Amino acid sequence: MNLLDWHRVFDGCTDLDAIHGRWQDAAQAHYLNPGHATPEYQDALLSFVATSTLPAPLKLGALLACVSGYDFDLRLAVGVLDDLDDDSAYTDWPAALADTAGLLGPCPALMEHDLARDPALAHFALGPLASLREALRWNGEDHAHWRAAFWQAYAGLACRWADSAALDLALARGVRLTDLVPAALDVLAEGVHSPARDAPWYTEGRSNAGYLALIDRLRAAGLDLHRESATVLTAAARADNAQMLEQLATRGADLALAGPQALAAAASNAAHDAVAWLLEHGVTDAAALDDALLAAVSTLDETLVEMLLDAGASLGSLQEQALCAACAARPFDLYNGETEFIVQRADMLVSLALRGAPLDHPRFIASLRCAAQGPRLLAALRGHPGLEARHRQALAAAGD
Repeated sequence: MNLLDWHRVFDGCTDLDAIHGRWQDAAQAHYLNPGHATPEYQDALLSFVATSTLPAPLKLGALLACVSGYDFDLRLAVGVLDDLDDDSAYTDWPAALADTAGLLGPCPALMEHDLARDPALAHFALGPLASLREALRWNGEDHAHWRAAFWQAYAGLACRWADSAALDLALARGVRLTDLVPAALDVLAEGVHSPARDAPWYTEGRSNAGYLALIDRLRAAGLDLHRESATVLTAAARADNAQMLEQLATRGADLALAGPQALAAAASNAAHDAVAWLLEHGVTDAAALDDALLAAVSTLDETLVEMLLDAGASLGSLQEQALCAACAARPFDLYNGETEFIVQRADMLVSLALRGAPLDHPRFIASLRCAAQGPRLLAALRGHPGLEARHRQALAAAGD
């Protein structure tokens, strides 16, 4: 299923009525649900505006008649489609709308040239357009502003979907390299883990190679990947894309410059493959390892903590900080179905205690008292089968 071509079903339509009649079925066939402003829905509409073969007035009319301004910023479409060079695409505004809508230009000919058989439908589409134009007038924004905003948004689509043709189109419409940094690089460096992964039925056939092709296209346009090392390496590490890390490094991204930042990002997201790759490639500075260790503790991932300790991280002076981090950790974004992480926090605290972290330290006790569900966490900690007698004594000495 190619989401970006979802609108091809309208290519044979010659009037607004036909599009309006097919719109809902076409959207549902591609899992596009109005009322849920998902990235996929936004990208589908951006693609319709940019690449549909329908005449511009008809595309504009379709959006105004079929799409809610709550689901998509229609000013983007107005900026592109309501700024036409062909005078034959315009007509006079209906009398009821002429006073306000006419101030920013002529009326798209939704009812002329057989674009709409039903005058009521055309008038329904013209109402939102009049409101949009009035809003643009009062905000001091013109078509040029929203035309630029549209192509900027479309360039983002190109990066999310690794679509080189879309990127070339955006660049040809005036999007500059500086407009794409760093947001586009974040997406490209994530590779196959880019935001489109959230809709698996759209992702078949995508690979890191497609995203690297766009990075190479930007490099050919002047992108200095060494200067953007922190952006791309951190994004790839955060997404646990070790293959992308390897490819970025061969293209000039500098581990000496941004490796520690990337390691901390990988550890914060429990990105095992990325952490392993970075450690294997020399990101083992003591300060970097310490930062990554604290980040790993906050993920409540004991395997990741062990990996960093084996690589040379030292709990040493970080004992109290690590205990407090484990006590406060509730990494909802990394796990599904968890609410309070009582068991996981207790497991991590016991693991740290067995490595010498003092459970009677005043700072930790204060953190435990302030922790979410503190009494339950304390009960789980006291009842943990891995806790040694000396640790139980330390907790008892601290009181309730």
